[in-house]
Amino acid sequence: MLVRLLLMAVCLVVSIGGVQASDAIVENGDFESARDDRPVGWEVLGPGVSVKPFVSVGWNRIETVFNAAEYKVVRIYLGIRGGTGTIWFDNVHVGESYEFAPLKIVNRSFEEGDGKTLIGWGQDGTGDRTFRDTSVWRRFPGQSGSGASARVTSTDGKTSQIWQDVPIVGLGQSPVDYVVPVVGSRGEPNMNYVVRSNWRAEDLNGEVDVEVYGVEADGQLGRALPNKPLVSKFPPKQFGKSVAELSLPALGETGLSQRIELSTADRNRPLRVSAQVRVSRLSQGSVALSVEHGTKSESTLVKKITRADGRWQELSVNFVPDDVDTRIAIHVKATDWGSTSGDHGPAALMYVDNVTIGPATITPMPKRLEWLPLDESFSIPENLSISVKGESGAVAASGIRLFSESLKKKTGTVVVTKDALGADEPGVELVVAPEDGMQRKPESYTLRVSRDRVTILSADGRGALYGLLTLAELIYKTPSGENIFLAADIDDAPDISFRGMHAMGDQRRMDRYARLRYNAIVIEQDYFHLDNPENRRGLEELFAYCRGLGIEPIPQLQSFGHAGAFLRIDPNTVEGMEVVDEKVVLVGTKPVALAHPNVIRTETTDIRI
Repeated sequence: MLVRLLLMAVCLVVSIGGVQASDAIVENGDFESARDDRPVGWEVLGPGVSVKPFVSVGWNRIETVFNAAEYKVVRIYLGIRGGTGTIWFDNVHVGESYEFAPLKIVNRSFEEGDGKTLIGWGQDGTGDRTFRDTSVWRRFPGQSGSGASARVTSTDGKTSQIWQDVPIVGLGQSPVDYVVPVVGSRGEPNMNYVVRSNWRAEDLNGEVDVEVYGVEADGQLGRALPNKPLVSKFPPKQFGKSVAELSLPALGETGLSQRIELSTADRNRPLRVSAQVRVSRLSQGSVALSVEHGTKSESTLVKKITRADGRWQELSVNFVPDDVDTRIAIHVKATDWGSTSGDHGPAALMYVDNVTIGPATITPMPKRLEWLPLDESFSIPENLSISVKGESGAVAASGIRLFSESLKKKTGTVVVTKDALGADEPGVELVVAPEDGMQRKPESYTLRVSRDRVTILSADGRGALYGLLTLAELIYKTPSGENIFLAADIDDAPDISFRGMHAMGDQRRMDRYARLRYNAIVIEQDYFHLDNPENRRGLEELFAYCRGLGIEPIPQLQSFGHAGAFLRIDPNTVEGMEVVDEKVVLVGTKPVALAHPNVIRTETTDIRI
């Protein structure tokens, strides 16, 4: 069986929780072992495959947080700590968070200056230690051109840094040349601030360094302000010293492959192979993680990459083992140069690290998931019977509909609903709010898949919906071509009772939100023309459809801060400002219309002449 995953965005992987560990081991999955710059234990499938130091694999991001204490001005240092080599810095940001506007940084992207001059920045070090560099043309994924970065070099292990004094200012005290955005920095002492910068290294034998000092009112340097790294989804320590680089010098395909030895235990349960990848360059093409079983092959296309993404992503594939040899592979293919043609760079460039095999996972991950032996899995027939007992309703019916659609799409199987299953009849038994005296958490369910029967016990309609959607995640095709529900024992319940989001009203999207286990949607629609029968009927149908999916619709009404709908109905309801000293021209005893005619006239805001 060949399972292939083509991925463009970050693939969210939830922790495994209490499921069984795997005995399968990927040799040199972290690429720390190399011979002649090739990864040990891996078969090279094309050109441009090598092992590189992690710090030299392109642009990285460093983020640290500090407290400004009593200081109104701080000094930010960026450089090399206790080592030799070269680091480039770019796009420096200092602010409270992503939500608030950054503080004023002069020449934050180092586009101003020439040669060894960095306008707005101080430089510690002499000679060629620090200068503005325009030779690093491949600055960020998909971006070409000259550009500029600050280059910091140390050849003797001594400190080499650039620095800038940054005022901690409020909105009312911003410098004249600072354009204050709608959402701005509050800029107050005794608050936490984030220093963020892109950086890349060359032959670095040391660490990237960020230091923050307070600056006294007289301009003298104050005390050091401790800073600590922000938690990252992919912290550098997770990668070790080396990663695999796959660089295509021309259009074509390259990759890595490795045969995996599976224990007897691993061959009798579903597994998951995962890899962390970073696609730094790819105009048109694809990145794939695959699993192969001998000469049997089957391919499932998930997503296609159409452009580069400089973030680390996790690719993962669930698979059912076979009795023959298992082989995993990572491919990158470039089919067109796109905008990169003529810039002398590779057709595709990606990095791979941390290839592992473990127990299979499903998304969202249930609170408890126990994989049972594969030989206990349920063989899916051409016609699958489902019986529903208990408090069935619109939400449970929606669960059957969504499940039926998924099953039909993946296997071609047709669902047949029945009042009850025969004693020996294989099928799915759904019991909603069973009268067994047990106290169940709202929206919870228990799912058990065995060789002859699938049983779902749910606390209510939403629990039935979620149990059926989880069952749809257990549909797999074995290497022999048989469609099965993976044998499993699952208990699940929501962590929080309200799981809502804001969305435009669209029935086509509501099914997806239900699959993601949302139970509330804030919907922005036209609620100001309910006297229009067609508009009212459309909204009533949308709300009924949401409730049929266990999603409570919450109407969002525009207020005076976002009043387009109001103004289209009656422009005179707009918020206004007092117009002072506007001249009124009289023709006889009648005034000519004012320049601002939409005037609300009250006792407190009268028109005074």
